[in-house]
Amino acid sequence: MADRETKDPKELKKIVTVPLRLLLLTTFFIFTAELCVIYAIFSYLPPLPVFEETLIDSLLLTIPVFPLLYLFLFRPLLLNITYRKKAEEALERSYHNLEIRINERTAELANTVKALQAEIAERMGIEEALKKNRASLVEAQKIARLGNWDWDIVNNTLHWSDEIYRIFGIKPDEFGATYESFVNFVHPNDREFVKNAVNMALYAKRTYNIDHRIVRPDGTERIVHEQADIKFNEAGNPIYMIGTVQDVTDTRKMEAEFLKTHKLESIGLLAGGIAHDFNNILTVILGNISLAKGSLDSKDKLLKKLTAAEEAVERAQGLTRQLLTFSKGGTPVRETASIVELLRDSAGFALMGSMTRCEYIVNNDIWPVEIDVGQINQVIHNLIINAEHAMPEGGTITITIENIDIGIENALALKEGRYIKVSVKDRGTGISEENLPKIFDPYFTTKKAGSGLGLATSYSIIKKHGGLITVESELGNGATFYIYLPASDKKVTEKGKNSEEALLDGKGKVLVMDDEATIRELMLDLLNRLGYEAELAKDGSEAIEKYKGAKKSGRPFDAVIMDLTIPGGMGGKEAIKQLREIDPYIKAIVSSGYYNDPIMAEYERYGFKDVMAKPYTVKKLSEVLNKVIKS
Repeated sequence: MADRETKDPKELKKIVTVPLRLLLLTTFFIFTAELCVIYAIFSYLPPLPVFEETLIDSLLLTIPVFPLLYLFLFRPLLLNITYRKKAEEALERSYHNLEIRINERTAELANTVKALQAEIAERMGIEEALKKNRASLVEAQKIARLGNWDWDIVNNTLHWSDEIYRIFGIKPDEFGATYESFVNFVHPNDREFVKNAVNMALYAKRTYNIDHRIVRPDGTERIVHEQADIKFNEAGNPIYMIGTVQDVTDTRKMEAEFLKTHKLESIGLLAGGIAHDFNNILTVILGNISLAKGSLDSKDKLLKKLTAAEEAVERAQGLTRQLLTFSKGGTPVRETASIVELLRDSAGFALMGSMTRCEYIVNNDIWPVEIDVGQINQVIHNLIINAEHAMPEGGTITITIENIDIGIENALALKEGRYIKVSVKDRGTGISEENLPKIFDPYFTTKKAGSGLGLATSYSIIKKHGGLITVESELGNGATFYIYLPASDKKVTEKGKNSEEALLDGKGKVLVMDDEATIRELMLDLLNRLGYEAELAKDGSEAIEKYKGAKKSGRPFDAVIMDLTIPGGMGGKEAIKQLREIDPYIKAIVSSGYYNDPIMAEYERYGFKDVMAKPYTVKKLSEVLNKVIKS
């Protein structure tokens, strides 16, 4: 109740203002009463002394005044003090309650602020993570050369990610952001294909997963792979298409290289077997021609015919070498050489008597290369002849030779390292876009008299040297072939040219192992003609027994010539192991129609002193035997 009274401002004002009014009223009343009392009483009394009169006056005044003072003055004052005290207590309680509520609200506000700060921090973390994810996505798209796009079909608006702009070689403000703008970048020969694929995806609900070419503003072509999903409305009409674009140019090039290599190796399985048997036949033919020529007088008319036959056999030998180049696992017989000298010699010989000439651009200090000189000579010869045929009225072939370093990431599918780059550029008719992907295929040719093996052989040779051969051409603008060969750290050994054509006669005892009886008989005649004593063996087992017998008799063999492969018997690879156990210093020569067998390339590793690839001439036989026996 006190709380309600003290809480009413009007009541509190009334209590506070009463004492002042009561004091004025009481004073006035006392003064009036005193006058009345004195007048009433003292009018009936006799005159009194001043002391008594004063005493009576005081008593008369006190008796009515005290109650009145209490009633009208002190009581209101006591009530005012009581109300004030209660008001102060109520105010203090209100202040205390307000302080509690303020503290509670402050605590709530602090908790709210903390929660808000935590939420802000969480949101900032999420935003930061999103930024990182976006940056990672952009970087991943850049590395994978993959971009994403979406097409609002209804409004015909197309949105590309940044990577797609990089793939297409344009800036965002250079793109119209419509389906038609995209089609304009598609290669003219692929546009109908792309349009049909899109229509089939939109209206026949076929899968959109295609490869096609694009043409950048600078004229370069890239191959892209696209795939997409389509969203349809309730009526089944396409309304939205979202997909990806990936630059697969380098991947498709590497796949094409793999397919070419696989194709060549498949043919090599057949070609290798045929060439081996054919080389054995050529060995017999060439050897007998050499014997026949040796028995004729220099003026004999048959000598010219035999020489022509010998040249024909050498041409056939070149054909088998081309076929054997396709054989899987074949390794070139390498030596350290100068590619510059080889190019000048080979190109000069190929253009002898031609209206075409070569122009050389050679950087200083070209690194050496480890190559099979005969094979690389064949590659250069093929390229120069093709360039000459492309310029029937003559012209200039520009040959550029330079050192280059190739990094880990490269579009050439080559290992990291140092390479020699050879460019052979003609100014001829060029190669059509249709034929360009097929020029390295076996038996593909546009020439009436061509075999279709020249460039296929060249491709295989360069691949087996750890290199690469590519071509750029436009119809009517000539062609440029690029050859990449690994550089060598070794130094080129200078070799003097021996112009002496005479056979190198010798002395000594030679063992010949070959499964072909005709070759054994031929070798007997050839060795006897060169001055050697010969013995023959049909396989490795017989050769081992004869070598043991000769060593035991005190008349060992000075050299052994062994065929590498003996069908159904022990060949040279197995026989040399046992012969080296008998005689660690054996002078063995390996011979085979598979001239690009790894053992032929690394014969010393297997214990042989030299190598002879079939077919070989009597001169080659005399040189190798002379070198091995004297070593």
